[in-house]
Formats: sequence, C-alpha cells, structure tokens
Amino acid sequence: MSVKIHILFNFFEKIGSSGTEAFFKGWKHTADMVLKNPHFLNTQLHRNLNEQGMYKYVNYAMFDSDEVPMFRPEFRTDEWKAEMTKYRDTQKVAYPGGYFEIATFDDKPIAPAYPVKDSSLFIISCYEAGVDADLAGFEAAWKDISGASKLSENAPTQGFTNSGLYKRFTEDGKFSYVVRSEFTTLSENKGWDLVELVRGIKLPNGVSGDTSLYQVMPEGLLAKSK
Repeated sequence: MSVKIHILFNFFEKIGSSGTEAFFKGWKHTADMVLKNPHFLNTQLHRNLNEQGMYKYVNYAMFDSDEVPMFRPEFRTDEWKAEMTKYRDTQKVAYPGGYFEIATFDDKPIAPAYPVKDSSLFIISCYEAGVDADLAGFEAAWKDISGASKLSENAPTQGFTNSGLYKRFTEDGKFSYVVRSEFTTLSENKGWDLVELVRGIKLPNGVSGDTSLYQVMPEGLLAKSK
C-alpha cells in the first residue's frame, strides 16, 4: 500500500524587516525543528528569480502523515510554539497550507522526489478560488487552465519533466490549488517567456492566481537522515 504524501506549501510574500540573511536563519531554524519529526521526508526552498515578484520564496516540504504541527493544531506543543517565536518577525507575511498531489501531467507521482537536476527551474502558479468558483471544473481542466499543456507543447527541448496539481486539505491557507512544473534545461530568459505565456491564459470565474519562475536553493534542500 503506497503512503499518502502530505505536502506543505508556504508562500512568503514579505520576508520581514531584518532582510534575507535573517529570513534564511529563521527558516533554517524551523527546518531543523521539522527535521526531528518522524514523518518528515524532505523540504525544498524555492527562490523567486524575480526579486520584485509577488512571492519571494516558496517552501515545498513533504511528510508521510498529517500528524505534524503545520497541519494539525493538537501537535503544536509548548516547546514547538516557543521555538517558532525565536525568529518571529512581525513584518513577515507568509501563506502556508497543507496540500495533496491530486494529479500530474503524465499521471506519474512527483512527490516526494527531489528536483531531477540541481539546476532545474520551476514555474509555480498559485490559485485562489472564491465561493463562486467551479472547483470540479478547475480540476478537470487544470492542464489547460494552468498552462501545463502549453508548457509541454512549447518546451520540448527545455527539459519539461512533469507538472503537478496540488489541492489544499487544511482549513487554513490562502490558495486552493498550486501547480508546479519542472524544467531541466530551461534558460532563465526562455523561462520568463513561458511564465508570460501562462499569465496570458484567462482564468475561470472566481479564480485568481500568480505565476513566477523559481529555483531551489542548494542550502534550502534538506532531507530526512537515512
């Protein structure tokens, strides 16, 4: 029986008043705490290649259970809460949420795999769905709505590997869906062309989104010890 992978996506809109170095120090402190959780698999911190982009960083972490503090409040011990306040910055704005991978472009699971290459680039889109949004329709047509079909068609030589559709299962969270596509040989210039291609797709009624180009930071790739 396969293990259901529980995924944390955390979109950082503002990293705080103390700057990038302090942000990463706080992120690493949190990651070290999470590394101790028996259900942790790996985490991948993506940096937006546009410094002026909406979300400066996107964290993508995987677990083999929902019995972790990020997903279930009852697992937030006093010790965990105290550790989480050590690097708290009131100016930091982030949108975490728990997600399941509900579909992939080629029907082969992606999570909990590492990036195919260290140099891979990722096009990540996040979608807010209002109360009037047709969620079933979004999921049925996600390849076209997210541009995954066009990314596959227009980038056969750019190392397109796969796209994954992720649906939020936690009550808390800003985004209903996330789509993440990996490219192993995509140049940054061509990557922005593809981002603009995705941004040009008209979204269904009740759905809004943001798309940008990211790369996993080497120091932001942490895995469970064997």
